[in-house]
Amino acid sequence: MPQKNYTPLNLDKLGKQKKGNLSTILIVIAIITAVIIAFVLILLIQQRSQITEQENINQTVPAEIEEPTIAPTIEPEPTTSATPEATPIASPTAQITP
Repeated sequence: MPQKNYTPLNLDKLGKQKKGNLSTILIVIAIITAVIIAFVLILLIQQRSQITEQENINQTVPAEIEEPTIAPTIEPEPTTSATPEATPIASPTAQITP
């Protein structure tokens, strides 16, 4: 017959371990606190965004006064008449001197 190796559980020792229960309770309290803080932050952010949207809607846009634009006056440029003295000579032979 094979031998069964096991460690018997001592229920008295298991019931007296309050250190594990204390840490479990502290972890549960921390998780509940974190959830409540997150919920409150979400509510505050939504409230602030609604207030901002209402302020943007209620803002009055200043009326623009339309003024006629002044049309630029176009002045004709003075025309210069070309005289034979003012025009350069195009042929290179006139520039060559013998």
